[in-house]
Amino acid sequence: MFFDNVYAYGRVNGVMTEDTPYNPSSPYSSTKAGSDLLVRAWVRSFGLKATISNCSNNYGPYQHVEKFIPRQITNVFTGARPKLYGAGSNVREWTITTASSAPSTLPIAKPSKVAELVTAA
Repeated sequence: MFFDNVYAYGRVNGVMTEDTPYNPSSPYSSTKAGSDLLVRAWVRSFGLKATISNCSNNYGPYQHVEKFIPRQITNVFTGARPKLYGAGSNVREWTITTASSAPSTLPIAKPSKVAELVTAA
């Protein structure tokens, strides 16, 4: 089971599915697409069985305080004002780590197809 995120898709209008092509829009998102492709190459070259899960933004226990949600919580607890980015109109999807890792305990963790891709967003 290989967990990645949706940055490999770049900007997508509408819903991302397993059939959405990768369209990275930055060096960072290119490395995300590259890591997925590297897993697929291991599958093709060496017969590795793998499921790739591209999740949305994750948050959960022990996440580094520099990340968005822990930073906002820390700001509130310390009396600092939570920060908004831009005009505060950005919308992002967040998934708690226990939900995004749940597929690893389900049958999809045992790929039925070589390099099966699952979008758990």
